[in-house]
Amino acid sequence: MGEFPVTPSDNEDQAANRLHESVAILASLEGKVGGDAESRRSLVLSQLVHMQRGTSDRARGEALFQLTRQLHVAGRNIDALHPALLATDLLQQSVGDSELTARAYLLQGVVLASLGNHADATSRFNAAHDIGERLGSPMLQGMAMGNLGVVFSETGALERGLESFRAAFNRAQETKPVAAIELSKAAGNSAYTCRRLGRYEEALEHLNTAVSVLINAKDRAAAQHLANVHANAVEILLLLKRIEEARAHEDLARMNAQVSGARLALLRAEGVAGLLEVADGTVENGIARIKRVVAQTRPMGKAHDVALLTLSQAQRMAGRMSDAKGTLRSYALETHRACLQADGYRRAARSAAALPPSDGSLDRALSQHDLELKAALTQMLSDEAALLSQAVLAESPVDDDGLHIFRVGGLAGLLAERLRVHPDTIAAIRLAACAHDIGMIGVPQATRTSDRLWPALDDLERHYVRLHPVEGVEYIATKDLAHAEIYEQVIRHHHERFDGRGYPDGLAGETIPLPARIVAICDAFESMTRDRPYAPARALQAAVSAIRASAGSQFDPRIAAEFVATITSLGSSIDEIWSHALAWTDSIPVARAARLNSELRAGQRPVTVRAD
Repeated sequence: MGEFPVTPSDNEDQAANRLHESVAILASLEGKVGGDAESRRSLVLSQLVHMQRGTSDRARGEALFQLTRQLHVAGRNIDALHPALLATDLLQQSVGDSELTARAYLLQGVVLASLGNHADATSRFNAAHDIGERLGSPMLQGMAMGNLGVVFSETGALERGLESFRAAFNRAQETKPVAAIELSKAAGNSAYTCRRLGRYEEALEHLNTAVSVLINAKDRAAAQHLANVHANAVEILLLLKRIEEARAHEDLARMNAQVSGARLALLRAEGVAGLLEVADGTVENGIARIKRVVAQTRPMGKAHDVALLTLSQAQRMAGRMSDAKGTLRSYALETHRACLQADGYRRAARSAAALPPSDGSLDRALSQHDLELKAALTQMLSDEAALLSQAVLAESPVDDDGLHIFRVGGLAGLLAERLRVHPDTIAAIRLAACAHDIGMIGVPQATRTSDRLWPALDDLERHYVRLHPVEGVEYIATKDLAHAEIYEQVIRHHHERFDGRGYPDGLAGETIPLPARIVAICDAFESMTRDRPYAPARALQAAVSAIRASAGSQFDPRIAAEFVATITSLGSSIDEIWSHALAWTDSIPVARAARLNSELRAGQRPVTVRAD
């Protein structure tokens, strides 16, 4: 990752020549990866970020955009983060709202999402959507909504993802001429999401649309997309036991994969071919074939996740339910591993971007904008920012608006104030409360979204749930957090009960750390007053009555009494209470992104989110 400039050594002619040279190198590297190509990209990266502002800012922004795109395609997302941020800022400053500026926001969002920073990614997609709205460009709005849908779907917020894909499809229809590939992508994404929701017939309707609007693949990218569409159709049709139809789509998946020449498409086609073998009765060969795909996609992120789901489907079709459960557990753990891997990437980037001690010359060399960008990049790469982003991800399967953790954090802070906790500790409790369920990242989504209550869960599912506080503590142990002991107390002990019947350690009474006792009651109240898969939302007074009834058993009776008093002081309606509970989040980028997404879903005009 390039460092910020130390000395402004170039004059305008020298800078212009370096910019021209960088643009020419980028043009020659288009489509090339590995070896010499990456070395030359690193040279261009160093050249472009070391230039002073005021020298062809627009051209420099365009070059940085192209460099970011090439680095992303090459899988160098950490290296792409700094030029992505700088490109967006330069374009916003030099040309303002434009299609290229919006595309730079979109690309920056894609890079952030690739690094597991979904919260900052969504804020960039919202910014692109806002520019598209001001420019009257349904194409840009549709691209932004499609990217938002992918983030929602990947983080388990499937219904929200489906809404975004529908919006993307509608916007693509409004473009002149109609953007066929964007229409097909939106329909294909809708199909995949409907499939994950168990709505198979609806998924097939979307897949038929995806094919009909893009009948023939005119280039390799379109062929790769169609290969994936037909592969999804195979899996859905086999779930419906429509084997002959599935066979026809398998042929089309393989044909389009060969046209595209893309390894991912070829492996996907190979996986569904194995699935058809299982359906035809050659179980061992089919499962072995899919396992080879799983092994080959291991370093490929999302492709590996898809392969694991294909293997699980094959095992279920073969009646091997225990094997299928194990595969799904591996799938869930991949999410956890990806978060840890993203932490490693982020830490490396933070180290590379760190400013060295300075005698003041460095500050003089950097413009005010560059200093602000440095602060934004440092914040984006902080452990606290990463933890909040992952906490949103952990809750997304059961959180309809992305604000659950912030409501719990706000209530915990207000209750801690009433209990006269030290102000520094209150701030730590508030943030730790947001991370209370971070360990849920490793719990299978089927368990998270089940409408069954605790007694109806099987032994394995209960094991996963009981383990999440311990896994959460292990996860934060890798981070450099202020007040780390409060995070550990909250994450490990927020499911302990005052009567000693909680988990994971069976602590009782005041042996449960105070921060955990505070967060436990706030989490319970928030969950009771919001719709959950296993229960509808309770009215305010019903939730308060439940808190009172559990004082002395589930909750510390003194804290329960103070909590009820706190709630009563905040207002007479649940909306008033949440307004007070969320007041602290105005300066939290992750929470601001969640609120923007909530407004967008409600049809309100999104607020512009600036990258700087």
